[in-house]
Amino acid sequence: MQSLRLSFSGAFALAALALFSFGCNSKPAAEKPVAPESAPAATAPMPAPTDSSAGTTQPAATDTAAQPAETAPAATPAPAAAPATPANNTDDLPNRTLSENRIGTQLIYISESITAQQLPYIVGGPALQDCSGIFLRITDSLKARIPALADKSKYTFPNANEHRSSRGIARWYHEHGNLHIVEDGKADANRIRPGSVMFFANTDQKYSNMNIDLLAGPPSGVPKGVIMHIATVVSVVKDDAGNVIKYTMMHGRNTKNPASPSGGNCDCGATTGKQHEKFPFGNWNQQWVAVANIETPVE
Repeated sequence: MQSLRLSFSGAFALAALALFSFGCNSKPAAEKPVAPESAPAATAPMPAPTDSSAGTTQPAATDTAAQPAETAPAATPAPAAAPATPANNTDDLPNRTLSENRIGTQLIYISESITAQQLPYIVGGPALQDCSGIFLRITDSLKARIPALADKSKYTFPNANEHRSSRGIARWYHEHGNLHIVEDGKADANRIRPGSVMFFANTDQKYSNMNIDLLAGPPSGVPKGVIMHIATVVSVVKDDAGNVIKYTMMHGRNTKNPASPSGGNCDCGATTGKQHEKFPFGNWNQQWVAVANIETPVE
């Protein structure tokens, strides 16, 4: 009997230790503007395109300190389900002049190349290894792979000298007429396409009636905006009606996982589907609040 009690106690202690380890997720310090480091050339062999990926089991690390709960806007009930935006509807996003297939194919190359480097999550610094840093690596590699995008008379992109945080990048896209604020993730599902730039908010917070100052912070920088994470869509899965139900994104993830692709919350029965009703098409427990096309045409 004593032996049985010891075995039970040992099992309970191990279970408690496992729960503690899962719950711990260190928050990195706030990013500071720094000079960029050239993104590495993508050298990985061409992977077979895929529309599926393993569901993430924890939220990505943020690229700044989380906004205190007491300063966040009051939570509001999620709106009732609405029909998805018709396929190919762009509304306030600029029309694309490059095919999504071409962009998506190159993003698969780039994603595989960055993943192969096993880059740990490092906030700020010239290594470009946090979520905004990985995004900047992706844009540099995309311009190298598609020469038309490197033509400054035709396209423009944010740069690491001036736009080193996810909030700064969101404001840049807004100022260039290439940002859609997402109030209803389900209704905006069809805005998610290869080459979409996804912006996510504070962990476990819901927002409504959003504007650019809430998301990116006012020009004064006080208080900080609620955007905490950025990722780039590599591929999507659609249902028979042509509506997006699942997507894969490439991003700097967190201190426990090197930069790599993962699945966003999906309208499906997978692991991330459990969070879909609370944060539709979000990043686990982070609300999807804005989206842009990775490339911005020069007007």
